[in-house]
Amino acid sequence: MYVLLASLLIYIICSFVLISYTRKQLAAMETAHQASMRKLIIRQVKVQKDLRISNGALAQRLGVTEQELQEQMSRSCSNRR
Repeated sequence: MYVLLASLLIYIICSFVLISYTRKQLAAMETAHQASMRKLIIRQVKVQKDLRISNGALAQRLGVTEQELQEQMSRSCSNRR
C-alpha cells in the first residue's frame, strides 16, 4: 500500500517537473522564433528597398521609366512559361 502511494507521488512529482521544463523550453523557443522573424522581416524590407533602387538605376540607364521596366520584365517572365 505505501509502496504504491510512494510510487504515485514520485510519478506526480516527476510529471510536474517535466511539464515545467517543457513549458520553459517552449517559451524560450517561441522567443527565439519571434526574434528570428523580426530579423527576417528587417532583411526583407532591406532587400526590397535595394531592389527598388537597383530597378530605378537600371531603368535610368536604359532610358525607360521604372513602370515600363517592370512591364517588360513581367512580359519576359510570362514568355518563358
